[in-house]
Amino acid sequence: VVVAAGIQQQVPANRTHIAQLRRRYGPGCGSERRIMALFAGTDGIDGPTDAAGAFVSPRTVERAREARLDAGAALARNDACPLFAALGDLLVTGPTGTNVSDIFIGLVNY
Repeated sequence: VVVAAGIQQQVPANRTHIAQLRRRYGPGCGSERRIMALFAGTDGIDGPTDAAGAFVSPRTVERAREARLDAGAALARNDACPLFAALGDLLVTGPTGTNVSDIFIGLVNY
């Protein structure tokens, strides 16, 4: 288990912290490696969305392809929420009233 937290300092306008984290670290989760991860914000929302974050697994990209969704394009435009919603992989908790940090929890070689 790997747990990390932090806030990205330079997130471009109209982009969410979690989308940036998934874009940077998510592709490794779609490889042959056995990694399952949750990227989320402790405030329970991610930018303009109602999702706290999303789960990523080695099958995420494959499942998106099977659903005729373009995971690469969604991440490139920092609009991953609809993709993860369509896959059923969003974490929706509702606002928590706190904004401590963005978090990453990963299971490696599970």
